[in-house]
Amino acid sequence: MTLPIVIHPTDEMLRKQTTTVTPELIGMNTTQTLIKNMIDTMHAANGIGIAAPQVGASVRICIINKDAFPKRFKLQGDEVLADIALINPTWERMSRKYDTDIEGCLSIPGKLGRVKRWKDIHVTARTKDGVPIQFDAHGYLARVIQHEVDHLDGILYIDKTDDVWDD
Repeated sequence: MTLPIVIHPTDEMLRKQTTTVTPELIGMNTTQTLIKNMIDTMHAANGIGIAAPQVGASVRICIINKDAFPKRFKLQGDEVLADIALINPTWERMSRKYDTDIEGCLSIPGKLGRVKRWKDIHVTARTKDGVPIQFDAHGYLARVIQHEVDHLDGILYIDKTDDVWDD
């Protein structure tokens, strides 16, 4: 089921810090349904990622579209062939290299902006099944993850740029 996308600036949900998902909550039907609905919503909106606050949920869950992953990218030894839910994701930069590129956001329709992001990051999270994962992300994948984790911290890409224009 698709969910309505929260649009900036009409809802303060996008500006709030989200709540950590406890291990007990990960397996609950409400959490699993939220993840499935977030995936459906992301695809219906042609998004490359989506974070829980964008659908009105104040929890630390984001979805990364499988298309953000490089071909033959392996996660825990398996090639990524489906969208990935990251629960309680964190990341650390792996180098001092950064890149500036154009970003948009499902919650800020019709606008684009140039944003500087780290090129190489190390990600730690849990899967939708509660399994701990760690992986390195580079380039576009690193950008998408940083964008979505920013949402979980109440940060929008427009906070990181002064160069926003109509799409």
